[in-house]
Amino acid sequence: MMPTMHALLESFLSQQDEWQAYLLKNWNAIVGELHTRISLEYIRGTLVIIGVHDLHWMHELSCLSRELLMAINRPFDKPKVTRVRFILSRRYQVQQRKRFAPLSPPQQQKVDSITPRSLTEHHNSALAKIDDIQLQEILRTLIQHSRS
Repeated sequence: MMPTMHALLESFLSQQDEWQAYLLKNWNAIVGELHTRISLEYIRGTLVIIGVHDLHWMHELSCLSRELLMAINRPFDKPKVTRVRFILSRRYQVQQRKRFAPLSPPQQQKVDSITPRSLTEHHNSALAKIDDIQLQEILRTLIQHSRS
C-alpha cells in the first residue's frame, strides 16, 4: 500500500526539524557555561538567533561567534547552522524595565525639595522664544531645579 501524502509530509518535516529539536533540547550542554549568559531565542532556517542576557556580553560574544557556531554544529554530521545573530534577550529587557522604574514617592519628594535657582537673563530670553507655553514651563522648571 502506498503511503498517504500526509504521512510523507509528516516524515519529511520531522527529519527537517530533527536537528532544531535537538538544538533546543540540548542547548545548555552545547554552549556549556555560556548558558547562564545566553539563550536560544529562535531558529530561522540556518540562522540561529541568540538572546544575550547582559548588554556588556554582546560585543564579547560577537568576537566569539565563530567558535560558538562550531560548537552548535559539532553534534551534526554536516553543518546545520551557517550564521548566528545576537539580540538582547527578553530577560535583559525585563531587568532593565525593573531597574529604571519610576521614582518612589519619598525619592520624588527629595527631588522636589531642592531650592529652585533663579534664571539668568540668557535663560529668560531663550525661554521667551519658545511658542509652546507648556514646554516653556517644563524647561523653566528643569533649569530651576538643575544644578549649575
